[in-house]
This record gives sequence, C-alpha cells and structure tokens, in this order.
Amino acid sequence: MAGGYQSLNLKGLNFELNSAAQTVEGIWDVYEGSYGKPILITNYSIAGVEQKERYVNFSVVSTFVQGVVYQIVGSNSITTVQMSITQDDKVQFTSTTNNTGV
Repeated sequence: MAGGYQSLNLKGLNFELNSAAQTVEGIWDVYEGSYGKPILITNYSIAGVEQKERYVNFSVVSTFVQGVVYQIVGSNSITTVQMSITQDDKVQFTSTTNNTGV
C-alpha cells in the first residue's frame, strides 16, 4: 500500500439512523478501489446534523461492508453508530444501544 487514504464522499446526503438505505452512485467501486488504504467518510449529515470527516475501518459481512462510525458512552450505556455499504451502492447508518449495567 502506497501512502494516502481513500475518501468516500456521501454527496451531502442526510441520513436518518435505522432508516432505509440511500443510493450513493459509485460508492461501492470507490470502496473496492481503496486497496487497503484508510477510508475517510466525508460530506454527510445524520438527522440533519452535519458530521465531521471520520476514518472508518470496514469489515466484510456477507455481501456488504460495515464499519463503526462513532460511539457515545453514557453513564450506563454505549451507543454505537455503524455505516453499511452494499454492492448496489446503498448506504445506511444504524445505531444500537447496549446497557453497561453500571
């Protein structure tokens, strides 16, 4: 791998957590063309809030890839926001909350 990173531009789209996936034309090809470089997701909002650029480590899950975008740690829970990309250029953000029992 020669230096640098791969940018995944989400084209200013606004995503709602745990809602239907949105199409980002060509994103799968960009992901596949990253050749193991770090991936930076850019130019997107979640629930109307513009998000910072973030590096995401993706893992292959069957026919799509998924990575943790960020986590929010509360006094007794952890909320994890993940991003998924499918081979037909669908992008979805989901969240799960786990109680820590504290």
